[in-house]
Amino acid sequence: VMAFAGIVVPNAASIGVHRAMGFKLIGTYPNVGYKLGAWRDTQWWGKPLAPPTEPPAPILSLSEIELDL
Repeated sequence: VMAFAGIVVPNAASIGVHRAMGFKLIGTYPNVGYKLGAWRDTQWWGKPLAPPTEPPAPILSLSEIELDL
């Protein structure tokens, strides 16, 4: 079980808060958001909340999925 956060950078305060809470940088998408008059990178941060305890459920094909629309 993981928690994830997306941060538009530069943003030292937000990065500091997430680091203090135990998040680690996963990766950066360059120039994906336009904010405050400039193109910005977005960083993705993650933090494990609990260790994995069992294998994931089997992958289903689209035809096996029941949708209630």
